Amino acid sequence: MKTNILRRIKDFDNPYLRHFVQEHSLSDNEALVLGILLELTNQMQVKIKTKYATIAEDANLQPMKVYHVIQTLAAHRLFDYAVEGD
Repeated sequence: MKTNILRRIKDFDNPYLRHFVQEHSLSDNEALVLGILLELTNQMQVKIKTKYATIAEDANLQPMKVYHVIQTLAAHRLFDYAVEGD
């Protein structure tokens, strides 16, 4: 799954991701995490409950970095976000 996500982000063949990256001038890490979230949520159609560590593993980032990236993406109002524990 990780290779597929990385390929899709690199090629920007996801129109939603491409739009968000261009519209909000997202960094590589932000685009990577958003791409993972788009994949996990079926293009934001399904609610998910996950942990930062799970996304960090797929993104090959530290969980704290993922936390900050998600905060940034939520500040752009790209998705609804609520914290429950860790």
